[in-house]
Amino acid sequence: MQDFRIHKIGVYPLSKYYIEQLEMMSVFEEYMPKVKGSPLLSECLCVLIQNIVVSPKPLYQIQEWLKSYADGQGEFGYESNKFTDDRLGETLDELYKADRQSIMMAISSKAIAVHELNTEVIHNDTTTVTLQGDYENQSEEGVQIKHGYNKDHRPDCKQIIFGLNVVADGHVPISLHLYDGNTSDDQTHQVNWNELRSFLQTTDFCYIADSKVATKENMGHIAGNEGTFISILPASRKETTYFKQLLLDAPEQVIWEYVDTYPNQRKKDEPTIYWSFEGELTSDGFRLIWIHSDAKARIDEEKRSQKIDKTALALDNLALKLNRYQLKTKEQIEQVVAKITKGCTPFFTIDIKEHKTFITKKIGRGRPTKNSKYHQVEQVRYSLEYTIETDVIKQYEAQDGIFPLVTNTGWNAKKILKTYKEQPYLEKRFCTLKSILEVAPVFLKKPKRIEAMLLLYFFALMVVSLIERQIRQSMEQQEIAALPILPQGMKTKSPTINNLRYLFRDTVMVVLELPQTNQTAFLIKGFDKIHSRVLNLLKIPPKIYQIDDLNWWKFQEKLIL
Repeated sequence: MQDFRIHKIGVYPLSKYYIEQLEMMSVFEEYMPKVKGSPLLSECLCVLIQNIVVSPKPLYQIQEWLKSYADGQGEFGYESNKFTDDRLGETLDELYKADRQSIMMAISSKAIAVHELNTEVIHNDTTTVTLQGDYENQSEEGVQIKHGYNKDHRPDCKQIIFGLNVVADGHVPISLHLYDGNTSDDQTHQVNWNELRSFLQTTDFCYIADSKVATKENMGHIAGNEGTFISILPASRKETTYFKQLLLDAPEQVIWEYVDTYPNQRKKDEPTIYWSFEGELTSDGFRLIWIHSDAKARIDEEKRSQKIDKTALALDNLALKLNRYQLKTKEQIEQVVAKITKGCTPFFTIDIKEHKTFITKKIGRGRPTKNSKYHQVEQVRYSLEYTIETDVIKQYEAQDGIFPLVTNTGWNAKKILKTYKEQPYLEKRFCTLKSILEVAPVFLKKPKRIEAMLLLYFFALMVVSLIERQIRQSMEQQEIAALPILPQGMKTKSPTINNLRYLFRDTVMVVLELPQTNQTAFLIKGFDKIHSRVLNLLKIPPKIYQIDDLNWWKFQEKLIL
């Protein structure tokens, strides 16, 4: 009689290949000396990273999750029982005590070397990891979980600031810095830039970040240490106010030069055309490149029209409510009008008219009689009229579609714009971190374990980014427009880890025990030509899915094929 077991496979071998390619186990072994010689601890860390990539689960569910891979679906869990939540928690404790900075630098260096990542341009941004809980009695040496500006729109929750650096080449993360939950972005850049300089052993990289880096102190620090940067100048700067006023008063003084044309992702029949104007240096002595985008101009015009229409409707409703309740005096009405027209004041001329009338009113109480006395009472009522200033609106159209880029590079406007336009892709990495890798909610009570776990999330995001970078580069090299790996055979131009999870969802291994011959047979099901094609694009040998060993799921210190 034949005995058989079914082992889930999915994308497990695929992501395991990339983890072993970066020699993560060897790095963990090297930088965690207190437990050196214990391969299980390093394997615990790799299993945790693998779980985040494949199917994120809290610690208490990882043992059950691993069982379907290591022991087979429905089996007792002889192998997975080694990875209990207590053991995984203790592993995080050991990781926290280890030299995590050196671990990160070693694995990132391996990623740069193995995948030949170009580090000439590095993008930086931060996001919040929102935590639910009091987290009191935190140790002073760790990152402080505190309330702060929450980018998840949860001001009621405490948080940690997750600072990420990615290379422009495939938007692969190469370093992480965690900050206290109440840290503002403008305080992070000098520390972060110094760490990048130390890690890369050079200042020959361009640092791209949002407007928080464009302070006198931050820009001066980078430029003073022979670094280069590109950022967007804040709207609060005097240079921004001056230029916008110049466009209103003397637009003929601004001569726009053509930069480039980019395809519009949303409206394919409306390509986006960019123009530039370089004026005087900033007060800090840096170049200021003004960019005009016709696509942004259309969006700005639409937003302004919507805001004007909304304001006009609110004024119409206000006019019907005058002379009642809290709208009986001119001062009260003016306060409400100011609130309604905030942001639209130049586009409206408001006229609050006062109407005086006299009415005859009986003196005293009671019904009128022939002896009743009367007196004249002045009654003041108000009406509201407004005019939309179309001429002013036309003037402001000159400001539509513009944004200022500040830099100390010697690049031309086209290269500066192209480089900065990669910054939004960092937001997509944060989206992957939160929606696909499910960094929150965090099912951990100890702040030290949370801090260690976030480092593993960084490594998982690195693995995901390398996978996506490789498959997209291969598609471009082989001139493959799209892959049919979505539900119902639909195609995608930019495959993601989530798409690959779906594609390999039914890939399983059937293990047959043949007692007559005392042999074991391994059969792979749910793997066909499209799966082979994907492995080819990922430059992964098909052998990793030609499994003939029950220990296939275990991690090696180095990639062995």
